[in-house]
Amino acid sequence: MRAQVGPSSGVANVVIGGPATFFVASLSPGVGNPAGGEEVIIRGGGFDGPVRVTFGGATAQVLSVSPTQIRVRTPSAAAAGVNPGVGESAQVDVAVTI
Repeated sequence: MRAQVGPSSGVANVVIGGPATFFVASLSPGVGNPAGGEEVIIRGGGFDGPVRVTFGGATAQVLSVSPTQIRVRTPSAAAAGVNPGVGESAQVDVAVTI
């Protein structure tokens, strides 16, 4: 099962032959250091370990999982395949796999 949070805000629902099994409602903070290593909280529902979270395809370190929240440590922008210049930002897709 996989929910992907793209460039727009909102909720991603995953359905497998019935009611949604998990959903992603928000990701905070929405901007981080290109060096990585920052804590990000993914809020939603139906989370159950083990989970895998990626930023631009680069695996984040999962710190904790509860039914409503996943805490991760971000990989570097370079590992995620982006190289923003000084003062610039770059969009990265975030994927949650349960």
